Amino acid sequence: MLNWVIKRIRWVLLLFLLNFVNYLIWDNIGYKYGVGSLSFGTSIPYGVFPVYSGSFQLAEGDGFYIIGPGFKYREMDFNIYDILGYGYNDSSIVVKCTDSLKNLHYLMTCETEYMLESGIPSLSFQEIPEDVYLKKKKYYKWVVLDDSYVLTITRIKAFSFLGSVVFGFLLLQYWVRKRRKQKP
Repeated sequence: MLNWVIKRIRWVLLLFLLNFVNYLIWDNIGYKYGVGSLSFGTSIPYGVFPVYSGSFQLAEGDGFYIIGPGFKYREMDFNIYDILGYGYNDSSIVVKCTDSLKNLHYLMTCETEYMLESGIPSLSFQEIPEDVYLKKKKYYKWVVLDDSYVLTITRIKAFSFLGSVVFGFLLLQYWVRKRRKQKP
């Protein structure tokens, strides 16, 4: 009887750990798509982080959105309709986006004269020609944005979290029962 209980607890512990590690992995992947909170090894310059809330946006470290649907900068003659992807390296960010007529545009970060409270310069974007984009593209790590992939990440994270909670509860329940049996 005791052997069977120990085997069952080992399986529950293994399933708990697998769900927990799976959640951490997919949360890290989701960070680049704006649906994760953990970032292991992903460093977007200037403290910028991605946000997804029905549409994709980039925000500065203080939470102020710097680019997303509906944005328009002085130098641009269009409003951003959708962001298709972004690339980043140690010193800049490039965004591939469309306007309301589905024309492609490429935007690159530029520092403004303003500083955030953290001492990091505030950012703006300027449009760059397609040939410049094609030349610089290889120097960036790219994230191609897709709503269905974001939904998949969110579902995997939810099921992994739920599995961790259920198996964690089963482990806690076993531990409490074991403690009760040990008391005289």
